[in-house]
Amino acid sequence: MPDEPLKQGMSVAYRINTTRDGRPVNHDPVTITVGPVDANGQVILQATGPYFNDPGVTANSTAGQPFMGLWDYEGISTKCYI
Repeated sequence: MPDEPLKQGMSVAYRINTTRDGRPVNHDPVTITVGPVDANGQVILQATGPYFNDPGVTANSTAGQPFMGLWDYEGISTKCYI
């Protein structure tokens, strides 16, 4: 973690090289980039990494509607504490 808050134009990248129990991952690592901070103080959060097991779009899905089985798809969840 940086010792100071990010300033305008700065960014920091974190690579996830191990599993929760400390074992090396068996694929390219995921990279999380925080920043840069723009003139309004907004921060860009970017995640890049391999794509695993996407089951594809199903015939019974409708854009903007609840979708049972959404947990079968990959996604990223973030929490920001200020």
